[in-house]
Amino acid sequence: MASETPFTILLVEDNPADAHLFMSMLKELGMRLNVIVAGDGQRALSILTDCIASSSAPNLVILDLNLPKVHGYEVLSFLKSSPLRSVPVVVMTGSLNTEDEARALSMGAAMYIIKPCTLEEYDNIVARLKSEIVPREYGRKGDDRASNANLLGTRPASCPGTGAPALALPIAPWPALGDRR
Repeated sequence: MASETPFTILLVEDNPADAHLFMSMLKELGMRLNVIVAGDGQRALSILTDCIASSSAPNLVILDLNLPKVHGYEVLSFLKSSPLRSVPVVVMTGSLNTEDEARALSMGAAMYIIKPCTLEEYDNIVARLKSEIVPREYGRKGDDRASNANLLGTRPASCPGTGAPALALPIAPWPALGDRR
């Protein structure tokens, strides 16, 4: 049953406070979640490469643009030119530049969101994700998520063997990485 499979999110965010706050807000989705955090663009590329190698994929990538080591645009470009190209990417950044928004959307981002400043704004973003992204990606047959799983030869799953820090939400432990803290 699809509802038994945790919804896996790769959160690419270099600010630990922003990552922690957003992970707390994600609990409001009301579903079993696995969240893995990449603190820089290079780590995100490593995790995504491992996902491809292990024939697994996250259900959603939430991506900051202004990252250390490798810029968010490079991560987005890699993702959208890989077997993971149908995984939706939500760019969540502090950039108010409309050119950044246009570029991210033209590169294949599903959404462009300015980082919120208040808890109410975070709640609004989570509500938007819940209504616009999650229904397409979780529990529906014949959508892009199912096509991506078929392309990779497996159901949506975690990225085993990545060694990525497992910052799972308490509502659903990250099974493949939970022992590697």
